[in-house]
Parts: sequence; structure tokens; C-alpha cells
Amino acid sequence: TIVITMVVSQLLQGFIECETNDLATRRLIFGRWGNLSRSLVTMFEITFANWGPPCWELIDNVGEWWGIFVLVYKMTCGFAVVQVIISLFIQQTFKVTSRDEEVM
Repeated sequence: TIVITMVVSQLLQGFIECETNDLATRRLIFGRWGNLSRSLVTMFEITFANWGPPCWELIDNVGEWWGIFVLVYKMTCGFAVVQVIISLFIQQTFKVTSRDEEVM
């Protein structure tokens, strides 16, 4: 995820630094993607929380291709990570319930 974060941040630097783009829009994109720490927080949000707002900000302000990137990332990395975490919780729950049956 950190490699993807660095790549996305670097790809958006051209948009952020381009003076022909609207200043408010450049600040908005910088607020989420301007450096590595901001990009990491945004990628964490896309992976585990509400992925819609960062996606729409990129689609509306930078380009529609960014929406495809966010969707592909969310469908692969996001769902994979979440499914592993859910699987671990389920596995631990089954372990506890099997011990509980042995005690009784």
C-alpha cells in the first residue's frame, strides 16, 4: 500500500504544482494527496472507511481515470485486507466456541 501511495502522490504533484489549475482545487487535492503522510491517511480512508469522497474529488477535479484507479484499488486491496481481518475474527470466534464446548 505504501508503494501505491507514493506513486499516487507523485502522479498528482504535477496537478498540484500546475499554476493554470484553480488554486482552491489545487489546495483541495494537496489536502489529501500533497505529501506522503497525507496520502497514507487518504489511502487508509479508502481502504477501511468511506472511499467515496476522495474518489469523487479526484474524478471531479483531476480526471475521470482516477475513479477507475480508486475502484480497482478498493476492489482488490481494500476488500482483500478487510476479508483477511474478518476471517481472523471468525477463526478466533470458532476457537473460543470450541473451547467452550469442551469445558461443558
